[in-house]
Amino acid sequence: MSLTLNVVTHENGKSDTSHTEILAKGKELYEGKGTCANCHNQDGNGEGAGGLLLTPGPRNLTNCKFHKKRKDGELFWVVKNGSQGTGMPGLVKGGVLTEEEAWTIIAYERTFCNKDSE
Repeated sequence: MSLTLNVVTHENGKSDTSHTEILAKGKELYEGKGTCANCHNQDGNGEGAGGLLLTPGPRNLTNCKFHKKRKDGELFWVVKNGSQGTGMPGLVKGGVLTEEEAWTIIAYERTFCNKDSE
């Protein structure tokens, strides 16, 4: 399963809000149920309070080089199964998130790419 984000602009100039709604839901899940912000921080820089004692520390999701190297399916696998040797748990495997919620969070995480970090 993959979540495709398409923004459609209609003849009247208004765009389809589905993309915006997906990102809003992803933000809600990232900061809440998914507990991502606890370690990755609200802005995705990897400096959340929950990750301060982790070695290695949480991934900095604002790094565009990381986003360019990783496909959505790779990110999904980590959210689903966790990342061995790190503090990243399998959130789908552990029953915290559904697969659809994981895809929604990944779409939101992609917005963290900070052009200054390239």
